[in-house]
Amino acid sequence: MNQRNLGRKSKLVLGICASALAFAPLYSTSAIAAPGDPVPCVEGPDPTSMVCGWSIPAPGTGATAIGDSSDASGAGSVSLGNQSAASGIEAVATGFMSSATGAYSVATGSNSFATNVETTATGFNSSAAGIRSSAYGTNSVSLGTASSAFGLNASASDSYSTAMGANSIASGQGATATGAYALAQGLNGSATGYNAHANGVRSVATGWNSNADGERSTAVGPASSASGQYSTAIGYGSVASAIDASALGHGATADFQGSTAIGALATTDRANQVKLGATGSSVTIGDIAASTAAQVGATDVMTVDASGTVGRDTTIRPAIAALQTLTSTHTGQISTLEALGTTHTGQIGALQTLTTTHTGQIGALQTLTNTHTGQISALQTLTNTHTNQITDLYSQTARNSSDIRNTETGVAMALAMESPALPAGTNFALSGGLGYFENQSALSAAFSSRIGDNSSFSAGLGVGLSGGNTVGARAGFQKAW
Repeated sequence: MNQRNLGRKSKLVLGICASALAFAPLYSTSAIAAPGDPVPCVEGPDPTSMVCGWSIPAPGTGATAIGDSSDASGAGSVSLGNQSAASGIEAVATGFMSSATGAYSVATGSNSFATNVETTATGFNSSAAGIRSSAYGTNSVSLGTASSAFGLNASASDSYSTAMGANSIASGQGATATGAYALAQGLNGSATGYNAHANGVRSVATGWNSNADGERSTAVGPASSASGQYSTAIGYGSVASAIDASALGHGATADFQGSTAIGALATTDRANQVKLGATGSSVTIGDIAASTAAQVGATDVMTVDASGTVGRDTTIRPAIAALQTLTSTHTGQISTLEALGTTHTGQIGALQTLTTTHTGQIGALQTLTNTHTGQISALQTLTNTHTNQITDLYSQTARNSSDIRNTETGVAMALAMESPALPAGTNFALSGGLGYFENQSALSAAFSSRIGDNSSFSAGLGVGLSGGNTVGARAGFQKAW
């Protein structure tokens, strides 16, 4: 230790011990004081060192030990407090049972520990164990290289980590936890806010109860959650749970890869979707005119389906070009039709005149037609009467034809019938005959029977042979005298 620093420390120690020296004589290192006597302050083995208290080990060069059983064994160290220990080079231990064992370390507070090079532990039961680490606050702990812990029970356990706030924990390398119960476990993660958790590698959680669990995820807002890799959740209660998902707004949820939910309670329902607002929300785009003016090149038609998904219709522009070509063709055709229409107008005028003439003629024809209609009706009635009469005549003629045929058959039967003669001495005779008349033929059979000396009876039966089931019969009586 240089002389300037040694002089400063000596003055400090002398000031602290002034009251004790006023009531007790200086004792040499061999002096023995009885219990209860004033605390002696004497030079140590080295002229630059000083000790004040009982049971003090030999101090280091230029060291100062104040307090019963205090230990300032490091060169240039300062130990202040009962059972305090400053064993590192130029270390400072202040407080009951404080310990500064690392070179250039500082332990301040009862039971504080600064155990590595250039460490600082301040507060009851604080501990700074990592190289160049700092722990401030009751039960605070800094274990990693260049780590810092600030607050009650704060813990910074990995290299370059920082924990600020009661019960905050920064356990990932380069991690930062700020706020009571904040937790930053991921590499280079950052958790800010009460109970904020940044568990993913290089994740960021900001806000009460926010959680960033995915790698390189970001959660901003109370109760926000970004659990997907590279996900982002911004707003109270927002959730981004899939890879590359983003949720912006109160209660917005993006659960599908690459999806984005924007607006309060907006929720995506498929991958790579951008959802603007929840059900019932409207979407308004400001200054359409300026946006239209900024467009470059050909434009297409934007389409929206029933679910609100936006798309582009690439068929409209070719259809418009085809319509323009068709319109040009139709324009020429329309000109031709207009010229033709002029011609037709004259023709229509002539037709209208002719139509007027024909209208009169049609009227006359209608009158004549009405007259003829009555005449035709009378003729139809007369025709119906004649038809009935003809039908009757047909029936009568048919009956007459049948009667004539039957008559002709009867004539044939008459010709065929012959009464057999009864020769003398005979009583019965039988005969048969065949008759023909006008294409009609008949067959007959007859008999004669003697019924007395001078009388006889005869009968005959004839049958037509030409069809019609014609039958004839005769009977006769003869009396001779």
